[in-house]
Amino acid sequence: MDQYEGVWQGSFAGDRAGTWKIGIDEDGSAKGVMTPVDQSQGFSLSGRVNESGELVMTAIVFGRDAVYNAFLTESNLDGNWNAQENDFRGTWSGTKNKRDNRFPYGLIINP
Repeated sequence: MDQYEGVWQGSFAGDRAGTWKIGIDEDGSAKGVMTPVDQSQGFSLSGRVNESGELVMTAIVFGRDAVYNAFLTESNLDGNWNAQENDFRGTWSGTKNKRDNRFPYGLIINP
């Protein structure tokens, strides 16, 4: 799964919009932060990518579960998200950051 390892970033849109940044480790585990445009702090994401490039991440956003599904190529991410209970949904997309292969620690995220 070396082709997915590294830092990925992009945006999400739909019923909520903003930016996201995740790091994927060599074992496929993923963690990161998503930040809505109307919030000063982000929300933590965690999940896994499999060898086929299918990524599933979850977050607790305003006390509700949100699920982020995507498909990765070696340099692009495209997918959908859904916040359960609120019936909020949308899309998210982004690219692998070729210049920085390390996760950006020090981001402000809600526990």
